[in-house]
Amino acid sequence: MDRVERVRQALEATGLDADLVQELPADTSTAEAAARAVDAPVGSIVKSLVFLADGQSLLVLVAGDQRADVKGLRAELGLSKRRLRIARPAEVLDNTGFEVGGVPPVGHGESLRTLIDR
Repeated sequence: MDRVERVRQALEATGLDADLVQELPADTSTAEAAARAVDAPVGSIVKSLVFLADGQSLLVLVAGDQRADVKGLRAELGLSKRRLRIARPAEVLDNTGFEVGGVPPVGHGESLRTLIDR
């Protein structure tokens, strides 16, 4: 099953309208590029960032116009710099089935612990 279909199925499983999912021909690998592609403010784009927390994948969703507060995240989770780090590109692909710059908030190969920044 292709990645777009995985996202559609994940949305349908939660009762959301999967018909809203579309694969864009434009580059969407950054929040700025994604905002241009859909003609929306950067703050309305959600960045899906993958971290490793004690070796386990952690998905952090952040508004496109914000940066993840990694120190705050470590403090909130009670984890040191060694125990919480941003995942490397190969780890992101292995843990989500998507490449860096194209990770959706749903539809991953495995269920990921997810935190959403306010």
